[in-house]
Amino acid sequence: MHYETAFILAIVVALSVIHSSDALMCTCTCCKDNSCTRIARNNNTALTCDACGSICETKFSSKCKSISGHVSHECTSDNLLSRLAATPNWIGEFRITGDDCDTESCCCLTDVVYFTRGANNNLRVQGQFTGECPVASPILDATYPMPSESFTDLRFLNQLVTVQLIEESRKMLFQETDNIACRYQAVRENAASLNTINWICVLLLLSSLVGVNKLFI
Repeated sequence: MHYETAFILAIVVALSVIHSSDALMCTCTCCKDNSCTRIARNNNTALTCDACGSICETKFSSKCKSISGHVSHECTSDNLLSRLAATPNWIGEFRITGDDCDTESCCCLTDVVYFTRGANNNLRVQGQFTGECPVASPILDATYPMPSESFTDLRFLNQLVTVQLIEESRKMLFQETDNIACRYQAVRENAASLNTINWICVLLLLSSLVGVNKLFI
């Protein structure tokens, strides 16, 4: 009974830690037309979404106005359960959407882009480009270190591009680092099932914690 009581207390403490943080993770973005791009390399924390908006407006208003855009922001809960469910998933097939790419001045990925796990847990990216590219009919087949966060900088055709996962890894944003006008986005082909998979992983983790109780009874 002593061990069972100790285990129950440990679970209560763990759950209190999971839900105790009232802080929100604040992500700043710069929007133009129907496309938004992350402009803050590190998330800020804020107590309310309004405070998050004020932080982003203060830090990045002039930068966004320089491209005739406006500042936006995104707030997410900063607790363990939310972070587990929102772990970035870079593996999958992403279809480029819309006409965001200015093909007269930018070189952008087109059709479907394949992100697979390469050797030594690296990230292999395969796809084709369209637009104003340095070579005719350019093809991408390159390997990069696997990102540990929801954004990373990748070099495409000797051009540095910031790539960001958003909406629980269902969408991907691309933007050239030295030309904010060259940006476009893609949608995961199997996006409908991804969120379910993430929450199943969370439930399995919680179930394993409950299962440990049997060791002490």
